[in-house]
Amino acid sequence: MARRVWPFKPISPVLDIQSWFTDVFRAKSSEQRIRLRASPARILQYSYLLDDYDLSYAQALLRANQGADGFYVPDWTQADAVGGLTSGSGVVVPVDISDRVYSDEALVWQSPAENERVAVAADSNGLTIDTLVNSYTNATVLPLWYGDAPEGIEADKLGAWRNSLAIGFVLDGAEPYGGSSYTQYRGLDVVPDCPVLAGGLGVGYTQELSSFGNGVGNTEYIRQRDLAEVTFELRWKKFTSEEHAVLRDWVATRYGRLCAFWVTSSSKDLEPAAEINGTTVTVFNDVIVRDPVYHLEILVNDGTRYYRQVTASASGTEINGRETADLTIDGSITSLSVASIKRISYLYCARFDSDRVEYEFTAPGILTLVMPCREVPEP
Repeated sequence: MARRVWPFKPISPVLDIQSWFTDVFRAKSSEQRIRLRASPARILQYSYLLDDYDLSYAQALLRANQGADGFYVPDWTQADAVGGLTSGSGVVVPVDISDRVYSDEALVWQSPAENERVAVAADSNGLTIDTLVNSYTNATVLPLWYGDAPEGIEADKLGAWRNSLAIGFVLDGAEPYGGSSYTQYRGLDVVPDCPVLAGGLGVGYTQELSSFGNGVGNTEYIRQRDLAEVTFELRWKKFTSEEHAVLRDWVATRYGRLCAFWVTSSSKDLEPAAEINGTTVTVFNDVIVRDPVYHLEILVNDGTRYYRQVTASASGTEINGRETADLTIDGSITSLSVASIKRISYLYCARFDSDRVEYEFTAPGILTLVMPCREVPEP
């Protein structure tokens, strides 16, 4: 049976799942990470509300093509409504695809019964269709990928001729995202925005310990690792296709758990006590609990960010009856008044703590990503 287009439009949410495979070897003061998969496995998870006729058609398609030649799978995470299109050769689709990823095939879709697979080429005009057989009044254009549905479908009859259906398509080859434009600090990317928009930043802090005791006397505890177990979640919510592409490009360069990055706590962790002018940052030391060497982000009201390593600290002079600490940083900063400093935050060296990346798309075009993360030793 020849490969066929899966012609149904899903309801939200749509899940775009990409899975890497990383081996992580953890030692007392460091860890080694090895990439085992050259490109991620990709699954598009769709849900539908279908009438009885469409459900019957979906079941027939699956019966004919599952495990045979498979399907042409529309990528509804990159769909663009383009309105009317007239049949012909060299049809130009006036759509900006600078933040889209296409192969040499696309789907022009108007309904499950009105659609066609077309050969396309990207150029300065946008997208050019080689030959369009039919005309459309309200078309949507989207990429096509080869895929199969190894898990089949799950369907529930809801009554009144309505049925819910869920299906997951495993695609042949990953979407070729990848590339970072983020600022770097000490050779690693710094996450530029505050990716905690969907519920806050939850942080866990533990220290792996070995216990020694006979159950009668006092138990002794010894640290297994030099670095504490700091885990947290980053949550992104993006609203435009341009923002989607930038985020997905960057996440692809992490290769799951493989590559580390810097991320700020986005909190007012340290309170500035005096002007910063040189290599000394004076702060009120009510909350100084970090090790002697750590990293800071200093955010100025005008949006300027300074990333610095704290190499030493010493007791400072009291200011207004409060104790202070003088932090020595590894790079000079010129004339930052206390009033101009928006916050001083800890900067974590971290990695994703999962090889599975789940992008959730909800109408109208909102992308949500939640990733578990873990602080790691600086490479």
